[in-house]
Amino acid sequence: MSRPTQSNAPTILALLGLLAVAAGLMGLIALVLPQVFGFVAVVLGFFAFGVIHYLLWGWWMPPVPVEEEADAAPIPLSENEREP
Repeated sequence: MSRPTQSNAPTILALLGLLAVAAGLMGLIALVLPQVFGFVAVVLGFFAFGVIHYLLWGWWMPPVPVEEEADAAPIPLSENEREP
């Protein structure tokens, strides 16, 4: 049986509300500490770096399959690894 599809609208509205509250608090903090925008810029820079890193390495690059050769020649043992 198929499950009914769920809407993401309540989640998106909650996240937008949280973002609005955070922006309001940052505005109030900026009235008292004007340097907070520099801190926010640094934090957003690190976040943007993480997003770009994820997009380049985790999402855009396809996984490279590792193929094992079944008929590969065995690696010869060195003198130290051989049994007496």
